[in-house]
Amino acid sequence: MQRLGSQTWQSALSLEALKILVTELKRVATKASCIVIYDTSGREPQKVIHIGNRNRYTPDGQFAFSTHQEQARATNNQSGLVRLLAKCCEMAGLMHDLGKGSEQFQKKLSKGVTLDVGLADPIRHEVISVLMASPLLAALPGMRSVEELEQWCYKNFQPVLDVYKADKANSPAIMSQKIANALQSRSFAFSKWEKKTLVETSINWMILSHHRLPDGRHCDEDGIIPTITYGGEYGSHYFLKVIEDASSIRDDAGDTSDAAKKPKFNEKDFNRNLSLCSSTVSGESVNQPWHDPTWRSQVFKCYQRIARLTAEVEHLLPEHALADDNAWATGLSLLGRTALVYADYIVSAEKKPSGTTRKAGTIYANTIKIDNQNQYADTLVTHLLLVGKRAAQYCSDLFIKTDGMIHSFPSLSGDERKVLLPGLSIRSTDARYRWQDVVRDKFKPMASNTPFFGSVMGKTGAGKTRGNMMLMHALKEDMRFTCAIGLRSLVKQTYAAYQESFIGLTPEHVALLIGESQGQAQVSHDEPSGSGNDLDEDAKLLLGDYILAGDSLCESDLAIMLDSTKQRAMLANPVQVMTVDHIMPGASLGRSSELKLLMHLMGTDIVLDEIDDYPVNSQAALMRMAFISGVFGRSFVLSSATATPIIQKAFFNAWRQGIRHHAKLFQSSESPAEPFAVLVSHVAGNEALRTTLDSFEEDCDAFVEKVITEAENPENIRHRLGIAQVLNIDQCVKDIATDNSLYKNSKSLSRDQHQQLIDTVAQAHEMHGINHQGIKLSSGFIRFNNIRNAQHLARVLNIVEHETLHIVPICYHAAMLYMDRLSVETLLSTLNCRKANGDVTGDLRIFDHPYAKACIEDAKAAKKKEIIFVLCTTNIIEVGRDHDYDWAILEPSSTRSMVQSCGRVWRHRTKSLPADHMNVWLLPRNIRGLLNEENESWQKTTKRLWTNFGIEDENFKGQSIVALRFPLSTWAEKALKQLVIDQTKIPRGRNERAGLSSDPLWSRAITRKVVHAGLCLEIPTAAMDSLMPSMELAQQYIHLNGIADQQNKFTLENPAGIHYANLAAHRLTENHPKRRSLRDSDDGYSMLYDSRSQGTIDGYPSQKWRAIDRDGKEQEEILINKCSEPGRLFVPPSLEQIMTDNPDMSSRMLTEIGLRNEQFKEIRQWQYVYGLGLCKCDAAA
Repeated sequence: MQRLGSQTWQSALSLEALKILVTELKRVATKASCIVIYDTSGREPQKVIHIGNRNRYTPDGQFAFSTHQEQARATNNQSGLVRLLAKCCEMAGLMHDLGKGSEQFQKKLSKGVTLDVGLADPIRHEVISVLMASPLLAALPGMRSVEELEQWCYKNFQPVLDVYKADKANSPAIMSQKIANALQSRSFAFSKWEKKTLVETSINWMILSHHRLPDGRHCDEDGIIPTITYGGEYGSHYFLKVIEDASSIRDDAGDTSDAAKKPKFNEKDFNRNLSLCSSTVSGESVNQPWHDPTWRSQVFKCYQRIARLTAEVEHLLPEHALADDNAWATGLSLLGRTALVYADYIVSAEKKPSGTTRKAGTIYANTIKIDNQNQYADTLVTHLLLVGKRAAQYCSDLFIKTDGMIHSFPSLSGDERKVLLPGLSIRSTDARYRWQDVVRDKFKPMASNTPFFGSVMGKTGAGKTRGNMMLMHALKEDMRFTCAIGLRSLVKQTYAAYQESFIGLTPEHVALLIGESQGQAQVSHDEPSGSGNDLDEDAKLLLGDYILAGDSLCESDLAIMLDSTKQRAMLANPVQVMTVDHIMPGASLGRSSELKLLMHLMGTDIVLDEIDDYPVNSQAALMRMAFISGVFGRSFVLSSATATPIIQKAFFNAWRQGIRHHAKLFQSSESPAEPFAVLVSHVAGNEALRTTLDSFEEDCDAFVEKVITEAENPENIRHRLGIAQVLNIDQCVKDIATDNSLYKNSKSLSRDQHQQLIDTVAQAHEMHGINHQGIKLSSGFIRFNNIRNAQHLARVLNIVEHETLHIVPICYHAAMLYMDRLSVETLLSTLNCRKANGDVTGDLRIFDHPYAKACIEDAKAAKKKEIIFVLCTTNIIEVGRDHDYDWAILEPSSTRSMVQSCGRVWRHRTKSLPADHMNVWLLPRNIRGLLNEENESWQKTTKRLWTNFGIEDENFKGQSIVALRFPLSTWAEKALKQLVIDQTKIPRGRNERAGLSSDPLWSRAITRKVVHAGLCLEIPTAAMDSLMPSMELAQQYIHLNGIADQQNKFTLENPAGIHYANLAAHRLTENHPKRRSLRDSDDGYSMLYDSRSQGTIDGYPSQKWRAIDRDGKEQEEILINKCSEPGRLFVPPSLEQIMTDNPDMSSRMLTEIGLRNEQFKEIRQWQYVYGLGLCKCDAAA
């Protein structure tokens, strides 16, 4: 390399060498670094990349050797609302832990130091702090000096608390209810959220919520009030822990089983919690915060500043903060509370030890453990002063300064991407992927950092993974985004795809995070054990088991908030691929620790992949994420083959509401670019459209219509539909008593029905089997609605002997250990790849697979020449599986399920399907219908036949919202009316069995004998032409948009997705996150391999396994049996072999499986069978 000057070198470099140079320079670069690389091979030097501080260069890359005029700096956030919020944060910080000065809390700290034991508080310190701060804040406007403040504190603090003390006539439970009522009627009353008292109420709310959001209380006249509740049907025992009748009180998860284990409090404990320390045992005075002149001075100065700012921005404040649409509640919940918690976390992390002996008269805030010994840490007054100061500072650093922490996240600039991601510049030679080139060519000239909403509609196999990346690459000057996915296997698949040559990311720029337990993490309702360090205890619940990959070169200023392994990768890599569970807590925010993940959402764009794969209840939860992305001016992209216009519009409206609030909370002296929306599809001539926010809904309808038209084009039909000839059980030959035990289970298909199903498999094989060297082979799958039926068929196929067919069953579903699922997924992704490989055509590639070769040899040994691989599976097969099957048989479920399942059939092939051939068969009824379970009473039938895989709703207690029966519910009628779907032919008489057969559910599709994505996307003209699609759309509309009055009690108890964006009370309480969760909290248990057990069975873990409850406590041992039946069933490799192949994965993660409550309670009736999964003992016998 030739040196041309003190700061200039010249050399010829290959592209690969340039990548290495850039990577190494970024590794050592600091904010003071100023590095530019030019390509001088042409006539004019071309700027390639910047590293470090760009302010030293002109826009065209020229270096300023010397400057004399200070460079203009970007203006800070000009929003008066946020400046006021910053001072409110300071005041809240000065008062947030006043309640820790009680005798009970100080006794708890002392016990933690001297005995290393915990002591629970009957009243949370946040509640006591509010009881003290509320009257003080109300009195401050009348004070003219610090001395008046001092006199008020001495005179009033203890009397304020005395009114809530218990006595013989008023038990702790009665007084707890009185405290809850006081907060509702005074501190947080509906009238207190009016403009005249808004600031004081907001400060009280931050104090109350700095560890956990209040659950909210419904008032008939005013809707939800952001306050706490006590007891009753919706009561919580987090803030007020007294329990008198344990059997009648639920915990926050709705469970009463552990209520008796919760601590009991007597009158003395309760009153001590309301008694402020005034003197030591020896009679010395105690130094409470208000005894400190610095604290009093800071409180008084802070109030004066708040008063001035309030007067300046009064015209910006809402008349009422609980009104439907105002930015103040958003700023309070997402900005103010975040800054306060961040300050509390950092100050607590920096605490200093003060020894094991309490200094005379000292009130402490917390303790610290040094060399396994608890010691007193910061004094309470020191803690309050530091948190107050830091809260204001961090609010400014995060949300006011243009170059502050929220803008410190690493990203990839356009110049960097030219060098590091050459795959995005390569034009596709495959016609299926050319739409990606159109997206890049059309949008790249528009690249900016302006937020946008995007919807990518690519059919299965069209390359949405690269298409999503291409969209972000084309529209963003500085690219930073998170690809959030629901399935672990798809996360790893996407992470690997991002590093393929057609994209080119490296581990320095993309992080992988996988974990599924976060969505149902349970909250401990007991006080942390004597430390006063609630944030530390809270954070332990934040993330569960995970896989982490990535090697970031950068570090964010916010990384100190996060743990050094799991969470920091979220901030430190420009691109992250993760299970959505990792970031969903950042859009729930019930616990303060979840605000860490909000900080991630603040600084990243979101690509939400396969959005329609989530149940509609989960989609309602994910809409919170869309709103929050909009609030912080981030882009939000949906990606799916079958997301309906209802889903797209609902997420858009949530995001747009956030954008509106962003405009009020983040203001610049310069005119910002107008946010916009884009629509993308695989359809030629309809690949990319940029539109305004006002035009999005209309343009979305027109855009989707073109996608539907393309899907219905006869030339594009890839899947032709038939009805499998499987009869109802009462039409079949009755099984005799001597039959195999497999057929004695009344909940499974009979011998005759199984034979009819096998006949359909033989028919599919005959049509689509591939002949090669005297062997005919096909691969297909049968998708069931229940795991039990998939397991049962696999066992039947494992033992059945066919005259000419060698049938090889493979079982795949969610109730399998991750090690088994991983093995099956690896097999399926290679066995069912029909892409040409060198000289081997796609059709013949399966014959080269090692497992197929082994099965061919087994068939030859049995003197058979026809081999069928039959995958017995559930809806796990539907999304993100890049498999190509010859045929499929489907149990009727949802329209989306049918379309997505078909997306795995003929996925890689370009040839046309013969006109007289079908490749997808639908059972005439679901399994329960074929077994005549509809003859039971309607109350049982509807729930049992459709819940969890149809459209029945269990979320609405005692209400029939959307159901496959007539007459329709009022809710369904309203939704269909909103969607302009004709209801005239819908029967008005009672018919409880209308939705049990396939024909009436999809009459239009079955008549035409075709399946395509348009079945999900289109809005039917008449409900009876497409009953299931119509009812599914009605369900989506109700859950995402709502029907009734937003303040109706039923609606508030069952909020729609959009209500989080539209109703301030939902952002200030746990109501929406609690009632609209991402995952079903029923999956709170797990089965785990006991690493203490000795030995293995044929290389598999030995029989000793453990059932773990939601608190991590061992409950039961389970027997694990290796499948010992002779047969052809695929059995995954041993644990030792899988760990050898996957060295980055622990035995715990490989051998864990979730359990539902009912499984946990009946754990002795379950066993695990390798190759089949978790089975009822009678089913696995």
